[in-house]
Amino acid sequence: MHEAHCRGMCRTGTCSGATSACREASPCSRCSTCAPDFRCRRSTRSGTSSGRATRPGAIPPSCRSTCRSASACGCSAITRQSGLKCSTPQTISIRATTRATWRARTTAVLPTASGERIVGNGCSSFEEENAMSIWEGITTASISLSLAAATGPSASRPREPVELMRDGSHVDVLIGGHPFTSYYFDPAVAKPYFFPLRSAHGTVVTRGFPMTPAIPGEDHDEPHQRAMYFAHGDVNGFDFWGEAAFARWSDHPATTFGRTVFRALDEVRGGSEGGRLRATFDLVTPAGTIARETQTYDFSGDEQSRIIDAEFAIHASQGPVTMGDTKEGTFAIRVVKALDSPPGRMVNASGARGEKGIWGKRSEWVDYYGRVGDEEVGIAVFDHPHNPRAPTYWHARAYGLLAANPFGVRQFTGDRNQNGKYAIPAGEALVFRYRVFIHHGDPLQAQVAEAYRQFAAQK
Repeated sequence: MHEAHCRGMCRTGTCSGATSACREASPCSRCSTCAPDFRCRRSTRSGTSSGRATRPGAIPPSCRSTCRSASACGCSAITRQSGLKCSTPQTISIRATTRATWRARTTAVLPTASGERIVGNGCSSFEEENAMSIWEGITTASISLSLAAATGPSASRPREPVELMRDGSHVDVLIGGHPFTSYYFDPAVAKPYFFPLRSAHGTVVTRGFPMTPAIPGEDHDEPHQRAMYFAHGDVNGFDFWGEAAFARWSDHPATTFGRTVFRALDEVRGGSEGGRLRATFDLVTPAGTIARETQTYDFSGDEQSRIIDAEFAIHASQGPVTMGDTKEGTFAIRVVKALDSPPGRMVNASGARGEKGIWGKRSEWVDYYGRVGDEEVGIAVFDHPHNPRAPTYWHARAYGLLAANPFGVRQFTGDRNQNGKYAIPAGEALVFRYRVFIHHGDPLQAQVAEAYRQFAAQK
């Protein structure tokens, strides 16, 4: 059993001997060990050091300080200490504290369509010999092997610190020292968006195209569908969901598209248990500005999950605003190819599954989940019960689109006698709140329904 476990922990290593020590096959790869004698072994580029043997069930202090999940301390020791099921760690994550390292990691490492990671030099995983070369110059880094575990609501787990850093027309978000996502608001692009979104284990769960068009195997359809964004296809008759730059993918002429134009970054702050970002935009059409929009995001996370609480307010600052009845909207995520359904799976709050059971239906939440690379992971969107027309309708497609849309009633129901348009009187605002819950494991393991109840209880 230990031999098989070691093979899972160190893909480039081999297991041999009575202790089933996982030995390196390359000086540039790094792996921890699963040794039944509870030795703490950790690899470095210059060699391997072994800690002292410890009593069964104890995790050596050196391991605890070196490896947050203590996965370097032996499978049996971890099991007895934490009560977790002994299983193959899901991913290797690189921690670093320098800004240069952030850029190296976010630009050089990409998921393929199947969820496997590639790096700029062509290696197929973090463990390959040459993969470490892209992080030359890292001044402070550590490697942790995350142990698979059930990931229920995180009230009992300590939150990790959140750091936000503005760099020109984007803000980088780090949780627990790890890159989580970046928020882009360049006026040259038709709308603000997040890219990419990562799990607590570092797995990218959103599509790269059109932001990063070079990921092998990705679908290059629907280029207006970015990783995560808020936009609607009919605001006073103008399309803010699509983009004029991609008009050839649409039936609409370029003159019918609107733009969500950056106005101000009102708040950017991190903290020991969370962070917040707030920005203001103008909704601009070829005829001029028709409304103001504020977007507020609260970020938090722990060792197993990531959360974004999003609030969107559309202010009828220039006169009345009408949100039209169309399926093209509104708060949307485009997931990574590996989560498409199939091979991924999609379920809503009532247990309906797949596009046939979820598209155009009302539900408190929808969860897209499946295996991305080495991790079983999911990304759920929660609709707050105080939102207009809650529970919302869902524009959820098997090809990877997950969008909460309370306006497309006629198109979703097929009932021409209904009209989902919504009028915002001049001087008033329409406000929506959502939660994005990125979790380890499937919806039952992650207790998605309970996580929704916790969110819904917030006033």
